[in-house]
This record gives sequence, C-alpha cells and structure tokens, in this order.
Amino acid sequence: MGAHSPLWFLQVGHGSARLIRGEVVVAMEGAAWTASLLNVQDAPRAQTVASGTWLRRALSLRRPHSLSAALLPTAAKMTDPEDFLGESLQNLYDYTPITHSSAGATFTYNYLGREPGEEAESPDDDTLDTPLTITLTTPDTQPANWALHASSIWVSALYLADHIHDLHLEQHLKRAAREGARLRVLELGAGAGLPGILVARLFSEADVVTSDYPDDELISTLADNVQKNEVFARCHAIPYAWGTDPSPLFAPFPAAPSAQSGFDVVLAADTLWNPESHSKFLSTLSKTLRKTSDARVHLVAGYHTGRYTVETFMKSVSDVELEVEDATEREVGGHLRRPWSVQRAEEETEEERRRWVLWMVLKWRPEALALDT
Repeated sequence: MGAHSPLWFLQVGHGSARLIRGEVVVAMEGAAWTASLLNVQDAPRAQTVASGTWLRRALSLRRPHSLSAALLPTAAKMTDPEDFLGESLQNLYDYTPITHSSAGATFTYNYLGREPGEEAESPDDDTLDTPLTITLTTPDTQPANWALHASSIWVSALYLADHIHDLHLEQHLKRAAREGARLRVLELGAGAGLPGILVARLFSEADVVTSDYPDDELISTLADNVQKNEVFARCHAIPYAWGTDPSPLFAPFPAAPSAQSGFDVVLAADTLWNPESHSKFLSTLSKTLRKTSDARVHLVAGYHTGRYTVETFMKSVSDVELEVEDATEREVGGHLRRPWSVQRAEEETEEERRRWVLWMVLKWRPEALALDT
C-alpha cells in the first residue's frame, strides 16, 4: 500500500477495537493473523479478509468495545465497521468495491438486456422495454463455514449477470432443440444465486441447477431466492461439496448421469481465490461438464488473492483434460478488455487490480473427446 494514500483500518484484539493506519491485525485463540484489506496475499498464517462481513464477525466474536465516533473521519460518523470500510474505499479513495450487500440484507438487481450504461442503438434492438428485476436475500452461513465468504454479492457475479449474453446460450439452445433436449446449466459456488436465477428467468427452455456448499443456512436462502423469483419449476437449489460424488446435481433430471447427460454450460463467479480448493473444483468441472465439443465452462473471477493464484489454477486445468479457450480481462463498470497477463502482478496497484475481472472459458481437450468416441 503506497504512502501517498493512507487508509484507516480496524485493529481487532481480545475484546477491543480501535482504528489504526495500515493493516488489520486480529488476535484469536492465542494465534495472530495479519492481513491487509487492500492487498490480501497468499501467505502462511494469513487470515484472508475478503469482505467487511468478515470484520463484523471478527468483532462480534471478540465482543469489542463500541467504536468511538471521535476516531472516525469527520465525514463518516459510522459505528458499523462494514459500512465504514465500504464507504471509505469507494467514495474517499475511488477503490472499486469487490462485494455488495451483507448477510440477511435484501439485494435488488435490475437486468437491462444490455451492458450497464450502454444506450439502446435503435427501437428495434434486442433489449428489454423495462428492467427484469431479481430480488435476493444475501445468505449467511453457519459459523463453521464463515471461511466460504458466501455472505456478500460479489462484483464478479454482478459482472457475469450484466453480461449474461456472453454465455451465448441462444446457440446452445438451438443445439439442444435439434437433439430434442432441454439445455442444462449448472452454477457452482452460487451464493445468493444471481447468475443462475437470471438464466432461468431469461431462458424458459433451460433447466438450471444452482449449487453451493451444503450449509443449511446458505442453501435455505438460495432455495428461497429461487422461490421468490418464481423460477422453481426450472431452477433447483442443490447442496454440493466440490470433489464429491456429483450425482445430487443430476437429481432433478430423469436420465441417469453419464458422459452425455452432463451440463451444457457450467458457470461460476469468484471461485478461484482459494488455491487449496482448485483440485476439487476442477474435479467437479470434469465430472459435470457434458463431454461434447460445444460444452463450455465460464468462470468470472476477481484478483482478491492475486494473479498468481489464478495462474496456478490455469496451469492445473489440463490435469482434468480441459483447456483454456479464452482468458480476457474485463473492466468492471466499463467497456475495456485486454488479454490475461500474470506479469501485471508486479506493477499494478490495488486500485488498478480492483478495476478488472477475468472471464475465462474452458472446454474439453480434443484428446478427451476422442477417448469417448
């Protein structure tokens, strides 16, 4: 973090909280973890701080003293550390937020049928006359599963929803229709379920499975979101732990799972930040993606834990006979695009890193398909 842009953070200790400059230091059960909110890196004994929700929970666990308003900048008389941090990063220092909402909050999303800020080119273009509104409850998890960071709406999920047309589902629907089948779409690590629910709202010819870790609170909220958005007839909330038997994901379908009855499209937002989960995640992709040349995986990810974490994942893709068809960095809230490059890790600031997400497309390697013919 550069000396030219000092930021206030919270120090959370044994029963106390105070504002300091620099880093968040958390002492829990005799062991200390340190993490910078603006530059979370992979490091031994580092507690990843992915969102303000994590801080709120840390404060709650330690029963801190109330924050004094005198410690806050005069422009922000807040007592909720989550609100303070979100406002300070976005408004005071122009840092693009990586999460929205918090556990239990209602989140309303409006899909316009075009990219944000892009005006309709003509009265006849393919846009919606009125926004398609999706209302979500932001999920919470049981305390043992807080490390999932599932209690926010991640900006990568919003970006995927805003650019749902880049899944090219119309082409997949035509192929499915020729085969007399319905299109199957799987969302992994769904959280509140925004992309999957949007697909179900837009495409009545598609069957969607939206899934996340088998946490009762998380899955209950996900199922409620499916219900309240009236897509329960074709969208199913399924608990699933990556790397395990995928048969629960196929339960909504009458045919038994096989190489040819997988999902035509698999999508996920912000599922690459933890390198320890990569092998299980890839195993799940290989067991659920339909074994055809046109089946695709679409992954949208931020760089919260750095570019090297993403690079590690990309190097492991071939382990399950998949390959990267495309990897493009896209500007959040803008229209710029550029090829993926790990070299930017050495030069970009945290402010710059937050401006981008990576859209990665995976497909089967030709030799994997040849083995099935």
